[in-house]
Amino acid sequence: MNSRPLDLSERVVYVRREHVDGVTKPYGKTSRSLRAVPLPARAVEALAGHPARIDSRLLFPASRGDHIDLQNWRWREWTPALRAAGVSPRTPYATRHTFASLSIAAGVSLFELSRFMGTSPAQLDKTYGHLLPDALDRGRMALDSFISTETLSEGITDAQE
Repeated sequence: MNSRPLDLSERVVYVRREHVDGVTKPYGKTSRSLRAVPLPARAVEALAGHPARIDSRLLFPASRGDHIDLQNWRWREWTPALRAAGVSPRTPYATRHTFASLSIAAGVSLFELSRFMGTSPAQLDKTYGHLLPDALDRGRMALDSFISTETLSEGITDAQE
């Protein structure tokens, strides 16, 4: 895994630590908390245009370069930004659900998504399974596309030795 937390050339952010209640821990809650999350081109473009701070290693520091106080940030920045965008009030954590929902709609598998989000496929299925009503049709289409006469002629069998 790359040593930098954000790698725009690879279009990925690495989650390696957490900062809670003023304490930074060099590990996550679980082994799944340490993960790589792919960035869509739109996010990379926005981050590339973000001015770098020389007084802080944080991507989005507070005004003095230290960690953001979440409660203050919510009422000073988050809520006014939602209001200005015409978005109904929600917690920043809700962006996790937006990411999951958009990923599922884009066809990202629950297995891959579980790695990106640091959770299990079973938990994702429990939370977001209702977003996959056409799973059988999509599965059939994916298999039909993959299992073509060309694929079968290449010697792929149902049991690898």
